[in-house]
Amino acid sequence: MPRSLHVPLPDPALQDWTVNRGDWQMQREAGEPVLALPHNTFDDDRYGVAAIAGDTQWRDYLYSLELTFTGNTGLEAADRGWLGIILRAQDTENYELFWFMPHAPGGQGSLAYLAVAHGVVPWWTHAYEQGPRGSVVFEPGRWLPVQCQVLGDTATLAAGSPPQTLLSVKLTYYLEAGCVGVYCGTRTNGSFRKMHVELLGKE
Repeated sequence: MPRSLHVPLPDPALQDWTVNRGDWQMQREAGEPVLALPHNTFDDDRYGVAAIAGDTQWRDYLYSLELTFTGNTGLEAADRGWLGIILRAQDTENYELFWFMPHAPGGQGSLAYLAVAHGVVPWWTHAYEQGPRGSVVFEPGRWLPVQCQVLGDTATLAAGSPPQTLLSVKLTYYLEAGCVGVYCGTRTNGSFRKMHVELLGKE
């Protein structure tokens, strides 16, 4: 039977999280803990800002959370950003990534998948440019409920309430297991809450 467990919520020292860079903070909104990156100045677009938690031996699971885009630090357009969900992370440099682009006109093609190896986020490749996209309107400052199921070599992402499937892809990094996390791209600010993992394998 599936078994359900919670990803560790952030504490003031972020002791339950591993980050690669950035000033991640634990905040509270209406008494609820929120993991936030409020002022992201990292501007090397070959890499990203990641925070991960959980067990690197997790294989198949349903990862749910809510995320919100809180602006950017110094980009030309106020709605420009890349806010993401990390799956099957072995560390903060090797993982599967779905990211949302709130600047996509009308939400068209606003969701994409990338395989991140050795920290490099390959957004310039043919595979990324020609890869499948999902579409959802991602309004700045509004919480978006998201859930992502990973089974074998397939990941399916749904968003909204009730959740609607947006994108299903074959994972290309061949990571058989890994923990979960959150991601902010170039100068992108964001917040994340209500993170939960349900393991789908047998106990």
